[in-house]
Amino acid sequence: RTRQDVRAEALAEADLTDRHPAVVEAAALSWAILQGAAPSDGQDAQGSVPRSWFVNLENRFERAVRASIAEALDGVAEVCGPDKKSPLFHGPPPRLPANPDVIVRTTDRVAVFDAKYKDRDGDPSASDIYQLLAHAAALGADQAALFYPTNGYDAPIHMGQSSTGCEVWV
Repeated sequence: RTRQDVRAEALAEADLTDRHPAVVEAAALSWAILQGAAPSDGQDAQGSVPRSWFVNLENRFERAVRASIAEALDGVAEVCGPDKKSPLFHGPPPRLPANPDVIVRTTDRVAVFDAKYKDRDGDPSASDIYQLLAHAAALGADQAALFYPTNGYDAPIHMGQSSTGCEVWV
């Protein structure tokens, strides 16, 4: 059996015969992704570019960090994503919103977290820390942390109290 045969069988099993062509197209692409197959039938496209898809792993990592924090806090605090309501500069017009990936609020405290989808060797970059502290200052957070992907558990590194008074972890 060819990939095209398997694809046709999968689509027939899904009973998409009466569906809008866009639904059939989305189902075919989904099937191809799940099977690790090319979305085309393997024939030469003759001058056209075959379908492609891109997965933004950075956004998925940010959402996973936010969901993990919300699950760990289990309703003890409000956990949300960037709210873009707190500008870094005041005055008309407010410019450059502070938009950390995760904001955690209780009745009397705020913490901010930023997910960095990149490798970290040693201390985080100065620009990552500066960005985190700018977010924390704009939101009045007294605690902040950077999250990096890892294959296992890395103990948090306490960077210390910044000159703004914010405690920072990595």
